[in-house]
Amino acid sequence: LKAQADNAQKVLAAVFANEVSFSGILVDLSRVIPTDEYLTTFSAKTNDPGTATTEVPAGGVQLIGQLTFGGTAKGTSTLSAWLTNLEKVKGWVNPWIQSFAEQAEDTDIYTFSSGVDLSSDALTPRGAKGAEAVAGG
Repeated sequence: LKAQADNAQKVLAAVFANEVSFSGILVDLSRVIPTDEYLTTFSAKTNDPGTATTEVPAGGVQLIGQLTFGGTAKGTSTLSAWLTNLEKVKGWVNPWIQSFAEQAEDTDIYTFSSGVDLSSDALTPRGAKGAEAVAGG
């Protein structure tokens, strides 16, 4: 019976591997958007549990997913604040702006696409425990 219970625990842990709180992401996102910016697109993805994760060379952080955004901002200083704010959220690393362009000449209104990687710090406690179980830890 103990072996069956242990096996059931491993299966349950694997189900929750790489779990990230989507509602938590939305709360954090609402807190980091500058007042002179709005989002028009947003997507979130996590890697499949058990697949190899990527490491960030400088910190050895394991990446478990990615958030991508598109939007409109007033001025490049707002875009700069956006990148700075993204990096302040625990578990959000390597923020970037893929592209930005002024909507019309001399308007100082920019459309942009950007993103941020999710590190293992973004996992829920249950997701971290599940990721360990899948990895064999």
